[in-house]
Amino acid sequence: MTVAEMHFAVEQGLQKVGSNSFDTFLPEELDFALNKMQERFIKQRFWNKSDPKQSGYYGTQKRIDDLRVLTILDYSDDVSSMSATVDHEDFDLPTDYMFLVNSRVKVYYDDCGRAKLGADVSSGEIEIEVDKYKKEVVLRIVEPDDAYNLLASPFAQSTHKSPMGIISDTFIKVFTNKRFLLKGVSLDYIREPSEISLSSNLDCELAEHTHQEIVDLTVKHLLEATEAPRYQTNSIEGSQSE
Repeated sequence: MTVAEMHFAVEQGLQKVGSNSFDTFLPEELDFALNKMQERFIKQRFWNKSDPKQSGYYGTQKRIDDLRVLTILDYSDDVSSMSATVDHEDFDLPTDYMFLVNSRVKVYYDDCGRAKLGADVSSGEIEIEVDKYKKEVVLRIVEPDDAYNLLASPFAQSTHKSPMGIISDTFIKVFTNKRFLLKGVSLDYIREPSEISLSSNLDCELAEHTHQEIVDLTVKHLLEATEAPRYQTNSIEGSQSE
């Protein structure tokens, strides 16, 4: 659907259910409602707890197809120079980041699990001898309030096989130690969608098969916003929201 067709579908849905009892909404009001329901649709399809089907992003192929346009693969951010003196590295999140799908870290270590260093490490700058020591492993994301307790545990701290990180503000902090060096991070993530706007002629960029579902959510939302008995439905929607 184009943005004009989505506006028309919402207006027709309201009049059909309300038997022409509703005044026409302003285009800006419909844009606002469509964007709000687009965001709710993305959250419901990504998180299994808010998904009406309780399946989540990886639950079915339908859920993956719902968000495929917003799925960005293999975003990468590398450090400019590796250092043996730091206990963590900060990597920038992409500016359009919304939700994390998975994350990996590029590390250097030898077969014995030791960082492969050059001959002179007094300055803290590391020279990697050969590229065969570079490996990519899954990054373990933990909650910020648990991070430093885990670092103090010999069984849960950040290692070359299971590096640990936290997400904060606009960056990912990845913890390291002297047994491995951090080169960079790779992410798959869900990006923020473009806004739907009739005045700017900006269509919904999600897959075509999702447009009617977003329209239906918008109709239900506007009906609830204009009717008095709203408590029951709002309570149900609240239980499905993040």
